[in-house]
Amino acid sequence: MEPVSTPALVPPVLASESGAKRAPGQVLALTGLLGAGFLLGGILSSIASPSVAALFQPVAVTTLSGWAALLLASIAALVLHETGHLLASLACRFEVLTISIGPLRLSQGQLGWTSHINKTRLFTGSVVAIPRTNESWRERMLLVVAAGPGATLLTALAAACPIYTHMANGWMLSLLTAFVQISFFIFVLGLLPNSPKSRVQNDATLFLILWQDGKAANEIFLYHLVLQLQMAGLEPRHFPLWLVELMAGFQGRPDFMILYADMLATWAFDRGDFANGNAWDARALQLSARGSLASRNASLANSACFDLVFRNDRESAKNKLAAIQVETILSPTLKHRTIAARNLALGQIARTLAEVASARYFLPTKVGMGGLECFLLKRLHASAVSVR
Repeated sequence: MEPVSTPALVPPVLASESGAKRAPGQVLALTGLLGAGFLLGGILSSIASPSVAALFQPVAVTTLSGWAALLLASIAALVLHETGHLLASLACRFEVLTISIGPLRLSQGQLGWTSHINKTRLFTGSVVAIPRTNESWRERMLLVVAAGPGATLLTALAAACPIYTHMANGWMLSLLTAFVQISFFIFVLGLLPNSPKSRVQNDATLFLILWQDGKAANEIFLYHLVLQLQMAGLEPRHFPLWLVELMAGFQGRPDFMILYADMLATWAFDRGDFANGNAWDARALQLSARGSLASRNASLANSACFDLVFRNDRESAKNKLAAIQVETILSPTLKHRTIAARNLALGQIARTLAEVASARYFLPTKVGMGGLECFLLKRLHASAVSVR
């Protein structure tokens, strides 16, 4: 590979931090949510009119049927909320990549949709989608974000009708009452924004960011531009310089900074600029050391791949791969690529090629043979074949 003239885009010095705060755990957050919800429901049931108070009567959970009603209502509320986001994404010409409902994760792969179970995420839901085009980007984003709470509110009102008109009784009454209460809590408490600096921003925070159309909204727009670049299948060396410069100068959300550092390292290595590639790789590792487990896993996996295919340093790759908790990786493509790199570092060529094939299988259908993932998979495959 012939080196390509590369502008000097040296990573900035990372300022030191002390006492970095982490977001509360999922169980703690859920406990607070339920506590606030029960408190709000109790207040409403005591001050509301009898017809409204009937919607907030306690659901008996002393029996198996009561627990079943509560569980089914919780699942239905979560599914319908995410369905609102999903339908709006499709209507607004977004490319849907993953859908998560509790522990179930659906991913779009080369041969259609595949399912995975993640036991660590029992009470969350999400729809990951990328706008295919950028016209009216902000308005379309606002609609997609608002569609989830909107679906929650509308379905709660629909479920309240048979309760209000006394058409429901017995177990069905318990189910509808639980559904209305859970949906009401999700809607009202979802109106309270969390911190804009949170790793996962709720609907209220995202809506405010987009509505204000300031620096944080521009950060999301840049993130979408970068993902669209990968979706287009453009090889790293052909990334447009204006976008490379925006990524290099970005100072904002840590997860975005880590992604951009990894992409800039890939861009530099693909252009034969090993000095810049090593510098941005080191930058990504430095940033990810303070980030989430997902960010650390991804950066370590990327750096280990750089060790194997560019730096010819198997020992360094082995050490980095040993530090990765593979079972915690959500992305099946990244998980199989990590295992492929581990096998290549150990000289197990047949297993490497099999894992590369598996990683490619889980790539989204619309992703061309470019971008960070495709680039590293292609290089791992070439390295394994050359050894063989």
